[in-house]
Amino acid sequence: MKRKKITLLFLLLCGLYSFIISPVYAATCTSGFYYNSTMRRCVPCPTGMTGIGTAAAPYTVSTLAHLQFIALQVKYIGSGYFIQVCDIDASETAASTYNSGAGFASISGFSGNYNGNGYVITGLYINRSSTDNVGLFGSMSGTVERLGITNATINGGNNVGAIVGNNTGSINLCYCSGSVVNGTSYVGGLSGFNNGTISNCFSFVQVTATNIVGGFAGYNANSVTNCYSTGNVVGSSDIGGFVGYNTATITSCYYDNSTSGCLSDPGATGYSTAQMKVQSNYSNWDFSTTPIWKISATNNDGYPYLAWQIFEAEKTTPVITWSNPADITYGTALSATQLNATADVPGEFVYSPAAETVLNVGDNQELTVAFTPTDAVNYETASDTVYINVKSGVFTAFESIKGMLYTIFPNPVTAGFSISGIVGTTSIVLTDLNGKTVLKKNISDISYIPVDNISSGMYILLIQNKEHSVRLKLVKQ
Repeated sequence: MKRKKITLLFLLLCGLYSFIISPVYAATCTSGFYYNSTMRRCVPCPTGMTGIGTAAAPYTVSTLAHLQFIALQVKYIGSGYFIQVCDIDASETAASTYNSGAGFASISGFSGNYNGNGYVITGLYINRSSTDNVGLFGSMSGTVERLGITNATINGGNNVGAIVGNNTGSINLCYCSGSVVNGTSYVGGLSGFNNGTISNCFSFVQVTATNIVGGFAGYNANSVTNCYSTGNVVGSSDIGGFVGYNTATITSCYYDNSTSGCLSDPGATGYSTAQMKVQSNYSNWDFSTTPIWKISATNNDGYPYLAWQIFEAEKTTPVITWSNPADITYGTALSATQLNATADVPGEFVYSPAAETVLNVGDNQELTVAFTPTDAVNYETASDTVYINVKSGVFTAFESIKGMLYTIFPNPVTAGFSISGIVGTTSIVLTDLNGKTVLKKNISDISYIPVDNISSGMYILLIQNKEHSVRLKLVKQ
């Protein structure tokens, strides 16, 4: 009896000790912490990652560090809920110093819910050609939705795709574009091996593999609905514009048989590029009710796109009207007579050269205008160019009493000039506009008068003899 009491007391004490030192449960972790079952306590998430991983309070994902954290701690948090809260630039993964050049480590074994929330991951780089199950999610049995991946480079072995390498879960309302995916077998633009469900997704990805390769998925063993692909596909066997090998259900899915380089596919319908841009060719797709899809000639290169995607508004280019101005004589400053462009919308004009500029002599001189519209949201900036001829002026003076006519040539001058109409000994005096004499001499015929030592500008030339005098304008270039 005494032994039984001792045994019961021992068990009671063990239970009490176990209760005292037992770890907190995941549900008791506060926002920004996760429960680490190995360490048996709540551990902080990376800076800026909030939430507790429930549907009501999902972990927030806003940086590349957060994505890589999910991959590294997936066994502890991989069954939770996540929501992306902004676009993420993952181009850092292409640096030779990032994971020793191997790039991003795929999130594998994920069984939770990842809501891209209508945001995009750009520049993801993975270089693991000897590794299977490669993609943003290497293997996934959970849910990925409303996520875009752009300008990614994914290199792997088998089961390789931009979003999921090996999918046994659900992918919905996702896309990947401007990307390159390379592998050995079971390689696709969006998913390499699909044994889950994929719906309402598209892929603009160049895909290269040895075999079982498709523009959207390498191998389909379950269900793909209302999806399409356009990327070029290269491989040796089991190649498809949409899917390389199909043993299950593909419904209302399409691929561009021009850009893919594939004229056949085991599960999807091939269209020409022009046909891919026609809404009525997508059977049973929702373009109006919810809608799930949209199509516009100005967005996504004319192909269908997901309703949650946001495109920068297509701006209109203003129409500028401006004709080549009439010829002007050297010395005439530019003014509104020449700088008179108009536009079909309100805005501001900036001319080059500006008003009051005096151009040198020469033909086909360029005048440009830059126009900034008042409504910069709906209109682009615009510019225009015209050409103007600036002619050399010929200044003459006629002294009516004596009937004397003088002509300076050339005018404007560069190195020197001559005067016609000289009779007998004649004095010439050249002064600047301030009255300062810069040249004075006597001539008796059409002599060459050098002026290469005087500054550029406008001058007054006084020509006089015993009987009369006259003043002419002279321009020195």
